[in-house]
Amino acid sequence: MYRTLCLLWVLLAISPVHALSNAMQLPTGLWEGIKQDDSSYQLLEINTQPPHRFISVRIADGFRHASSYAFIDIHVTCSATECAINLTDPRRPDAQQRLIIAKNLQDSLNVTQMYVNASGQSQMATSYSMDRQGAQSTVKRFVQQQQTRLKALKPADSDDLSGFWLGIVTFNHKPELLQLEFSTTGQSRLTYYPNGMQITNQTQFMPGQIEAKNGSLFIKTANPTFASELILHSSNNNLLHGYLYSVHKNQVLQPGSFVLYRIGQ
Repeated sequence: MYRTLCLLWVLLAISPVHALSNAMQLPTGLWEGIKQDDSSYQLLEINTQPPHRFISVRIADGFRHASSYAFIDIHVTCSATECAINLTDPRRPDAQQRLIIAKNLQDSLNVTQMYVNASGQSQMATSYSMDRQGAQSTVKRFVQQQQTRLKALKPADSDDLSGFWLGIVTFNHKPELLQLEFSTTGQSRLTYYPNGMQITNQTQFMPGQIEAKNGSLFIKTANPTFASELILHSSNNNLLHGYLYSVHKNQVLQPGSFVLYRIGQ
């Protein structure tokens, strides 16, 4: 069953789940990860009893909407090494989504997501990882923390980078959630949300710590251990690319690249 729903309604209903008895022991619980090719946050909820749910939310629109698929055990087939979940959109019975789930580490899954036509042929496939989330999802936590701020957003000034940005940072080939509140007159704040955890890492900077050079912004922040230095490139008025890293004893630590989307009304 497919539904396009207001994100708050979907996410507030999600809670962690427990053990499921299945031929291959499809792991129960709430799992989360990021699919980079369309910048979406993926949530997989496997319950002790059906129905189960797969939810996809777009990062670039500030998690305002979600696509939700409900499925039951007959939609799941398992082998000795993996489980396949078949998801159908009743509005497009000729097109199926299929998730191939394989265990990675104890609290991590490898997922291959593909679109399958009526003949059973795969038309497009992408892979990503998911982490077990033992409490509320990172998306739900973000929305709860930021919903007042998101509702108050105004149309962006096309000539100014000030505003609310949300996107993906990649550390060691792993994509995770990154938020930037940028100000040209006051304090700016960068916040990192690790997958599968209930913590954030944050740093701040002031306008005096920003240096413009050759079309890029070079920023020194207040946190010596996380993103002490940033490089920002403005691709257009609604898209930022950049790099972050820290330097300790002349050693570069935790380097990452990121892409951020402007979130506005």
